[in-house]
Amino acid sequence: MLDKRNPYTGFGQALLSIGILNLIVRANIVLDIIISFFFMAKGGSLIRDKKWAHDSKWNKALTIIGMIYPAIKLFWIYFYMSDTLIRNSNIQITKADIIFTNSLFLVPTIIISYFAYRKLKTKEIINKD
Repeated sequence: MLDKRNPYTGFGQALLSIGILNLIVRANIVLDIIISFFFMAKGGSLIRDKKWAHDSKWNKALTIIGMIYPAIKLFWIYFYMSDTLIRNSNIQITKADIIFTNSLFLVPTIIISYFAYRKLKTKEIINKD
């Protein structure tokens, strides 16, 4: 899982996971595809040890977005989309059912982003020494 030549391999794998989980739960298809593209592109470039311009800023921004965006998406689904889904559903469904099925993917995304952010901070502290 970790490559000694490229210490950001684990971080890149985390970004790829976040991008895939974000695509599974789509609230706004266009925005989710754009955000997931950046997660997967950045994660893939880190695994292949390719640098982007302003690499550390991209890493920090994506991990912070990975923590905030899924939480916003959960609130969006709960307060706005769930009523529409309940009205248009042929079967009896509750808000709790909708939130539970979406949180199965969004909560791990937040957790992975948090640990990726901590991993990134540890790498920065080690590189400064």
